[in-house]
Amino acid sequence: MDEDDIDEVMKRLKQQVTRAIEDKGLDFFECFEHFDENGDGMLEEHELQGGMEKLNIDLTRNETRALMDRFPSASRRGVIMYRDFVKALKIPRREEDTSAAERLLRDELQRLSETRGGRPNFGRLFDEIDRTGGGEIDRREFRRMLEKLDIRLSSRDVSKLMYKFDKDGD
Repeated sequence: MDEDDIDEVMKRLKQQVTRAIEDKGLDFFECFEHFDENGDGMLEEHELQGGMEKLNIDLTRNETRALMDRFPSASRRGVIMYRDFVKALKIPRREEDTSAAERLLRDELQRLSETRGGRPNFGRLFDEIDRTGGGEIDRREFRRMLEKLDIRLSSRDVSKLMYKFDKDGD
């Protein structure tokens, strides 16, 4: 495979990611997660190759290495970081308004915290969401709660909502 072929593969990857963003409502991070099998925030050669295979783009190991070289990486050679993934694909970001989801979540949390005595019991609700009992609601617990409430959001929007609801920044 020569340089032009690698350019064509990069173009096909960009088209697939663009389609996932525009047609399926995914965000960049969710597209990145498609490849990042172990969730460490870095794409290794085998993860990129496996992700490309899922997109029906079969590459040899050498072709995968050549494709990896198309991703600018100031951090580590042999891995693709999330920011490098976004930078190399050059796809404009869409900003989503999360205010409707935020209102819906606030209303649902208020409703769920209501008690017979009339005073809300947010502590009970917090404990119910905090599955690990660690005194903090992590991203996985937050997303699970949103799914139970049938509130479907992209990873980026989940992060935005977590930031808005996390008053002490931890």
